[in-house]
Amino acid sequence: MSFWKKIFGKKAAKKATRKPDTGLRGSFNGDLYIDKAVFFSRPEVIRLLEFMKNSDAYPK
Repeated sequence: MSFWKKIFGKKAAKKATRKPDTGLRGSFNGDLYIDKAVFFSRPEVIRLLEFMKNSDAYPK
């Protein structure tokens, strides 16, 4: 039995080892789509969008 399961139980152990939510979702037929609320609130996405807005290639 793992360390987290011994201390907190099975449900908490799964939550503790889970990766952060990226906003990507999948359907049963294999299609991928983006959960916009989660995806666009990610810090790396916000930084990338700000960089693109402030770049010279973006029309102002």
